[in-house]
Amino acid sequence: MIEYDEALRLVLEAVPANALATERVPLLDAIGRFTASPVVSDRSYPPFDRATMDGYAVRLSDLDSDRPIAISATIFAGDAQRSYDAPVRLMTGAAVPIGADCVIPREEVDESQGEVISLTPKARVSAGRNIARCGEDLKPGELIFPAGTQIDGTMIGLLAAIGESHPLCSVSPRITIVSTGNEIVSIDDKPQPTQIRNSNAATVQAFFKRMNVPVQRTEHLRDDAASATPVLEECLHTDLLILSGGVSAGDADFVPGVLHALGVQQIFHGVAIKPGKPIWFGYRDVDRHRTLVFALPGNPVAVQVALPLFIEPLLRRWHGSPLSSNLYLPLVGEARPDTRRMQILPGRLISGPHPGVEILKTNGSGDIRASVGSDGLVFLERSWAPGDTVRFRLHGGGR
Repeated sequence: MIEYDEALRLVLEAVPANALATERVPLLDAIGRFTASPVVSDRSYPPFDRATMDGYAVRLSDLDSDRPIAISATIFAGDAQRSYDAPVRLMTGAAVPIGADCVIPREEVDESQGEVISLTPKARVSAGRNIARCGEDLKPGELIFPAGTQIDGTMIGLLAAIGESHPLCSVSPRITIVSTGNEIVSIDDKPQPTQIRNSNAATVQAFFKRMNVPVQRTEHLRDDAASATPVLEECLHTDLLILSGGVSAGDADFVPGVLHALGVQQIFHGVAIKPGKPIWFGYRDVDRHRTLVFALPGNPVAVQVALPLFIEPLLRRWHGSPLSSNLYLPLVGEARPDTRRMQILPGRLISGPHPGVEILKTNGSGDIRASVGSDGLVFLERSWAPGDTVRFRLHGGGR
């Protein structure tokens, strides 16, 4: 049995380098995908000096006297930019004439005389006021996102603004999911007293859906090595194979033996975490293609834990993306560390005068309901003592 950080290091070392092809993806289908090349600005943003309010573009020298100001024109958003020769009325988003010093909001002028205005006592005038300068947000060729950035909804508007209608993304690895167990039935079935519905397959598929990674194939196997072997041989023709169940030390736990017989090299079997101790990881190389294999415990909570702890970092490394960062926070409330293994527990962020994270109440490592309403996972180290901070991983990885 090895420590979690060592297990994760071995997983990341096994990820094939530069193994994924690239493709252009329609922008709205790119959420969750990873950029395969740097994304740079195609021009200055704003592309011109832009008015940030409805108002009047003036030179400061036009305001040297108390005389009313004659307005020479009205400029709308989208009108061609002109050189300044006299004060103009302009709308939010319009190009400020070249040579104008500031934009005075309409609320700060007296417009009662039509095309002749005067400043009110509340008018505030200073160079650059209410003007977004050309290129102050982005310069032409400026790096916006490096390769390996996972696209999320906050980035779509920016990508659209720079004309990235089909960003270049790395192709998602092929994923196969296999659940095992004689006691498992479909989620549509009515289980018998000793049967349970297949929540693990749904959990794993939901994880990949959130990551915008299509699942190539799903299977369910009974606890029988002979019938499972040919199916698993077929399932190994993929990039990542994830099994659940059949991986502990019981008489029905056939998975490690079958994987060994099929030529899958074991890297580790057993990690010092709770839940998830029996996790198995290995790979098979055939004709210069590597298939990574995870065999997870059948405990549904262990599956929920393994996905963010192992599979998400693996996918990020595959795509050349930085790993999600952890938070280190004060622990609010009591905790009982396990002297044998690091506990992975559902946690909720606490705000207020004493911010931190609290561990949600559970009925043990198999409590499938415990994570509902949590913000992430608390890593409760064996050596934790009151007053120590805890490592905390937000659901969805955070950034």
